[in-house]
Amino acid sequence: MSSGIARVGVDVDGTFTDLVLHDPRRDLVHTGKLPTTPDDPSAAIIAGLARLLREVDMQPSDLHSVIHGTTLVTNTIIERTGATVGLLTTDGFRDSIEIGRETRYDLYDLFLGPPPTLVPRHRRLEVPERVSADDEVLLKLDEDAVARAARQLVEQEGCEALAIAFMHSYRAPAHEQRAGGTCAPYIQICRCHCRRTLPRKSASSNAAAPHAPTPTCSR
Repeated sequence: MSSGIARVGVDVDGTFTDLVLHDPRRDLVHTGKLPTTPDDPSAAIIAGLARLLREVDMQPSDLHSVIHGTTLVTNTIIERTGATVGLLTTDGFRDSIEIGRETRYDLYDLFLGPPPTLVPRHRRLEVPERVSADDEVLLKLDEDAVARAARQLVEQEGCEALAIAFMHSYRAPAHEQRAGGTCAPYIQICRCHCRRTLPRKSASSNAAAPHAPTPTCSR
């Protein structure tokens, strides 16, 4: 643990990486800015930290902490420039991600169109399985169906990442976890365990969203 008390905040966005150093002992606030390095965001962070410390005549050991934030993931999702994502859902809930709710981001626009879903319908596949809200297995997971769906999404649809969002997985994650293990041989990235109930539109979106920026995050 460092004995220093100075702190650095780093904000990485699509264009610039901004840094702010605060050293309360010297009543010092010092800022820095340099272009973001999209292929490896850490390169700009490290270069910026080195320059910042050099300019204020400090060593890394003088720092107590470095706080990091970024909009790269948000930008990737908004611009739809991330991984090609496939979604496996409980049989019968393929379209939950696309079903509208009363909530509108512009209440008085009568011609408001819904934003495109993160995963289009042809990349959303259903899997036979069902667990109740009371953690009762109503239908056992069909792992053969999971394997077929994963193979189809990867080989035919070109998916680079799979999201798995099953009914009531927030209470009983076992089916999602088993499905994740079944998917692993077909795709490098396969995360599981959506924390909300699938019937809500946001549940499937929340399961799919972390997968879209996977290439950016892995760098």
